[in-house]
Amino acid sequence: MDDLPFDVLGMNWWMMKSPLETRAGRQKLIELMERELPECLPSSYGKFEPAFKYDSFDREPFLQFLDKNLEFSVWRPLRPIVGVYLQLPSPPGPKMIGTNFVGFRMNHLSILFEKETLDRQSWASRLQQFWRTMSGLITPIYGDVQNLGPHRWQGQMIGSRAGSKGVGWWWKGIPRTLGKAVVLGEAYQRLWPGFTSVAEMIDGLAFASLQDWQSDGDLADIVEPPPENQAVVDHPRGPLGSPKPSPKFPKGWPFGNPYPN
Repeated sequence: MDDLPFDVLGMNWWMMKSPLETRAGRQKLIELMERELPECLPSSYGKFEPAFKYDSFDREPFLQFLDKNLEFSVWRPLRPIVGVYLQLPSPPGPKMIGTNFVGFRMNHLSILFEKETLDRQSWASRLQQFWRTMSGLITPIYGDVQNLGPHRWQGQMIGSRAGSKGVGWWWKGIPRTLGKAVVLGEAYQRLWPGFTSVAEMIDGLAFASLQDWQSDGDLADIVEPPPENQAVVDHPRGPLGSPKPSPKFPKGWPFGNPYPN
């Protein structure tokens, strides 16, 4: 594969309770991908690296695999989709490792694609429609489309380069950089009226998006910033080698106590 760096955009959704926690919900996820964007489906998949072939005529082995590997699995999709990551912690909420509190986890789905795909109008429209349709299926508390920066192929998978943004199931509040598009669930709609006043409401979700995801613009340029008591708390970086600071959460955190009892 081409080893030149390329920019990646990521669709991300975070969920407290999700249909994807059930077998029926995961089956609907696969059916939606088959119908709307089959490039998301794996040509191969595995626990840490692609090891099993996906059979489009018999999805049962793949569903059984997901049943047993809810917290993490690796899919190898078809380009221009370059990564699909499904993480379903059991249960969502505060996470301890030993005696250390490491953060607040949510159900998370991430779908990554090559930015240059947006050069083609048909693909640009297709990806925007898919983002909305997927949001309607999984009903996130928050979802966005972000430019994740430069990546490079590393064998069959992609790896990020310096300056790239990481994503995952850790939730710390509404990002200050909104990206190309944002969808809000009910909890944040009540807390961010400046967003909902300009958003498009569809089936209980609030959507706002730049028309052109390929542009350098950020939705924060046209949408009121998130309330300070809901935005990610900036962490000052300590000296190199200093201990990682404990996670901090916005004062208006709407999901119960973010710390372990």
